Amino acid sequence: MLQFLDVVNNGYWHARGPEFSDQRAIVLLEWLRMPADLLFIFAGVVPLVIASLLTWRRAAKPAAANSSSLMAALSVVEWAA
Repeated sequence: MLQFLDVVNNGYWHARGPEFSDQRAIVLLEWLRMPADLLFIFAGVVPLVIASLLTWRRAAKPAAANSSSLMAALSVVEWAA
């Protein structure tokens, strides 16, 4: 919101430049935001990466292990028929 107000008052390039981003209030807001960013990283992104790696590892198992369970399932179907 502060940056938008600076755009309205001084123009876009001023709000994107060091004159705006080096202000004491803006630097303080950047540092105050850090705990929430870290919480998002550790509580949101890290579990997603772990779940993705576990899924990839499980999908990368050799086809022989998958085919033996398929053969066992087919033999149950043969006995039932």
